[in-house]
Parts: sequence; C-alpha cells; structure tokens
Amino acid sequence: MDHWTSTWNWARLGLCGLMLLLVPDSFGQPKTQVDASTVVFVCEHGSAKSVIAAAHFNRLAIESGLPYRAVSRGTKADGSIPPAVLAGLRSDGIDISSWRPNAVKDEEIRDAMQIVSFATDLPATKAFAKSKLLEWNEIPSVSQNYEAARTAIVERLKKLIHDLLATRRNNSPLEEAGRRIRQLNTYGGPRYSLPA
Repeated sequence: MDHWTSTWNWARLGLCGLMLLLVPDSFGQPKTQVDASTVVFVCEHGSAKSVIAAAHFNRLAIESGLPYRAVSRGTKADGSIPPAVLAGLRSDGIDISSWRPNAVKDEEIRDAMQIVSFATDLPATKAFAKSKLLEWNEIPSVSQNYEAARTAIVERLKKLIHDLLATRRNNSPLEEAGRRIRQLNTYGGPRYSLPA
C-alpha cells in the first residue's frame, strides 16, 4: 500500500469516527415541515410522550434505513420541554435541547403519513385522519415514571418500524414487478419471469 492510499484510508476512518460521534445528536433533530414521509406524534402538551416517541422513532428509523422522520406536536402545546424529559432522553443518548413544543395543525394531520395520538382529543372524526391514526392511550405517565413510559413507547415504536419496513418491502419496485408477473402467469399464455 502506498503512502497516499494509507493516508486516504486514515482520513476516511477519521471521518467515520467523527460521524459516529455526531449521529446520536442527530437522532432527535425534528423536521420542521410535515409531508408524506412524516410521522406526527401528538400528546396533549407536545412536551413529553410525543417528544419521547418522535426522538426514539427518528433513532430507530435511521438504524433501520427507513426514509421516514417524526415530529412531536401537542393539542395544547406547552412553552418548553420538562427537564426530566430532556434528562431522560439525554441518558438514552438523544439530545433534544433545541426542540420546542408546537401545536398540531390540521394541514399537518392531512399531510402526514401516519398520526399517533397519546390519549388526547385529536379530532379523529376528520376524514383525512381516520385512515392513518393510531391511538396509544395506555402509555404510563412520563412525570410519574420516565423509564416505564419510555419502555412502553419504544416497544410500540419497534412494532411500528417493523410494519413500515414490511410495507416498504412489499411496495418496492422489484416486489411490484414480481406481483405483476405472478398475476400475468395466472391467466395462462406465455410464462414471464424476472431477469436473473
């Protein structure tokens, strides 16, 4: 190995190490705009359960290679995130010190890929919310027991991530081509297959 190749490999290794140091802080960075790749977590004050869910969802989505990101919202948003939530997430390796609670807007509900509510009065009767609304109403109180609340939220997040991965896999172009070929092959006539 020549000098330049060795230097380049060391530079790449250093860059990778730097990226690893920065990644935990990026788990929590929220998107500001809600679109079709956004999951909106909504709790009453937008400062505890929805924040924990959005921060951990973003971490799990990155780890799973999903292109989705989450935001937290409240129906009656607080002015700040409680210190216990900040400390709890910090102990989980997630820095959300730049986050501020925001009130949920109708257009965010309409534009989001998925909405998850935590025992709040989100208007589920709106036609555009029904099909994408999950209600996680049995989560323990964060102020009484952060660890229990976080554990319950993360367990549900893992199932949500699993379901999103399965949906994404089932909607991949290769899978879609395979489905169409299977459909064509059931009607008789020439047999079709994907190229090897």
